[in-house]
Amino acid sequence: MKPKIRVALSGSGTKAPAHVGALAAIEAAGYEIVELAGTSGGALCAGLYACGLKAAALRALVMEMDWAPLMAVSPWSILAGKGYCSGDALLKFMTSQTGGKTFADLEIDLTIMASDVSSEVPYRFDRQLTPAIPVALAGRASASIPIVFAPVLIGSAVLMDGGLVVNLPVDLLMIDDTPRIGVELTSQCEPFKPGHHGLNKIVPHLIDLMHSVLVLHIPSSNFIIIPL
Repeated sequence: MKPKIRVALSGSGTKAPAHVGALAAIEAAGYEIVELAGTSGGALCAGLYACGLKAAALRALVMEMDWAPLMAVSPWSILAGKGYCSGDALLKFMTSQTGGKTFADLEIDLTIMASDVSSEVPYRFDRQLTPAIPVALAGRASASIPIVFAPVLIGSAVLMDGGLVVNLPVDLLMIDDTPRIGVELTSQCEPFKPGHHGLNKIVPHLIDLMHSVLVLHIPSSNFIIIPL
């Protein structure tokens, strides 16, 4: 019988595919992942994995897919003052890859964190709180980088990037005899020179700054820091 492990994946912006390597390493070490928690880009990877796309399938998807259309600029979204991207393509992609599964459909426990910017509080998706919500919609909400993506509306909540409230949700994993591990991706973006600050340079730094939150040490948890 394989040893079990609980895994949290950090927010990561455009570096999210690197989480696939961490999941592959955990599988290769002989562990069975029984619970996942994710924020932003980590939420997308965690959601896909929990819906049945193991590391090999995720690696093939990452290597073969053109990700640019998922962040295509939407004039209508800009005019509405919601963001540069409507997020519709990302939601369609996630729905296709997850098969439309809800949190109640999952065999692996999954927690996805988003931010309710209307009430200024964390918004948690999981089997107990949001059983009927599609995993794809939760991932889309958690990855809604401010300014870049339009927010997701659920009831009175206005949901945006989970990294605004908790970038590495390792403390949300169940605490028992099963080990927990958090995978945090960090950035090595070089500072840009004054006057050279177009959106193509500002957005990656904005994402990194937003995700640069204090990560508290959680007893009995381990962290992998991956600079990219």
